[in-house]
Amino acid sequence: MNETDESSGVELTQTERDRIASKRDLAVQLRLSQVVANDRDVVAPVRSTNFRRTQLGKGGFIPDIEEKVVTPQFEKDEELTDDECDSQKRTKRRRMKRAACPVKDHSNVSPPSIDVCVPVAPDQEKPNCDMCDRPFDESFLCKNFDVYVCDRCRQPKGLHTLITKSTAKERYLLSDIDLDVREPKLRFLLKRNPHNSSWGDMRLYLEAQVAERALSIWGTEDQLEAERTRRVQRIETAKLKQYNKKIKQLKVQTRSSLFMKTHATHQHSFGPETYDEAKDVYVKCCTDCGYMTTFEKL
Repeated sequence: MNETDESSGVELTQTERDRIASKRDLAVQLRLSQVVANDRDVVAPVRSTNFRRTQLGKGGFIPDIEEKVVTPQFEKDEELTDDECDSQKRTKRRRMKRAACPVKDHSNVSPPSIDVCVPVAPDQEKPNCDMCDRPFDESFLCKNFDVYVCDRCRQPKGLHTLITKSTAKERYLLSDIDLDVREPKLRFLLKRNPHNSSWGDMRLYLEAQVAERALSIWGTEDQLEAERTRRVQRIETAKLKQYNKKIKQLKVQTRSSLFMKTHATHQHSFGPETYDEAKDVYVKCCTDCGYMTTFEKL
């Protein structure tokens, strides 16, 4: 404000000017207090409405196109089995949960034993590869089948092929005892069944070790093939016998008047007994069916 009143043009005294200044200061303080009070006002929540996109064609009957969520995919290592891959996923999931949970004091709890692949100590000699004769730290065949072959020389579709247990039993004519009980026991690798995950895990054997076990049991390859031929002939004979039995039953059903079944039991009628000096026994023979029986006399 000016020192003089603008409306009347009268000069104000010092007392009036002091009173006006004090009132102006009170008005400024009151305005500031109202601004601070407005900052603490309670805001009423507004109910949010999910507005969907308006359908412009087909009368609104066109379904919304849902955006597919693409999950990140990665290529699994060939050396890892399904169990090892699942264990890694579970380990990552536990670490994420552990990071979200508060830290607990585990000073009195002994750390769990983790089965990790410990590298070879510097003072120990590294194994040499049987194919390239070069030292290596670890390999897939050495870890799972005790075969000293490095990963560079491994032939997964040749010399080091893996076969299932059923294939090993069928191809090399082996039994469960030959694979799992006979010493030394053959090492195997467990893998989830690809046909049905609810079935039991399938066992993968190294075919070279299975072939060596088959030769130790059957002797030579010729004897193995002879046994295979004998089993095939036995199966074919059983099938032929079953086929002839069914044919005979069909003939009986079609011409039942020509086949008279006798339900009475056969009674042997033995002839005179004879003495066999070589075996020191007596022999009697049935006169109807030719059945022979032997007995001794005291």
